[in-house]
Amino acid sequence: MRIDFYHLEKTSLENALPAILEKIYTTGKRALIRTDLPERVEYINSLLWTYDPASFLPHGEEKEGNTDKQPIFITAKRDFNPNQADYLVLIDGEPILENDSFERVFYFFSGLDEESLQKARELWKSLKFRNDELHYWQQTSTGKWQKKD
Repeated sequence: MRIDFYHLEKTSLENALPAILEKIYTTGKRALIRTDLPERVEYINSLLWTYDPASFLPHGEEKEGNTDKQPIFITAKRDFNPNQADYLVLIDGEPILENDSFERVFYFFSGLDEESLQKARELWKSLKFRNDELHYWQQTSTGKWQKKD
């Protein structure tokens, strides 16, 4: 499994997440956004409807139905992949589970929050002992993503 860590320093999750999801959507792959905070499901759902009035990013959550048809699905449940997503997007410190079997994982964390930074460091260290392909992306001073080795 490929796991990409996205270290947010210049932009917020609210700005970075839709941009990554747009790229995922253009590939034809399905994405599952997982948070550990149930109240964030509604917030992210609303964000994806309103972040850019000129864009349309099809997505949904469980209470809206048609879960299997959503190209992007938002949930606070673990071990739940109703849209058969290829990609997993983790926010709010949600961990990668042992039984997660996605093609690619996008792990967002804030460099401005010490707890978020520590969780990401611990996760990186634990994953180095697995057979996963790890990548680390950090924002430049202009907010662009730069891959670090």
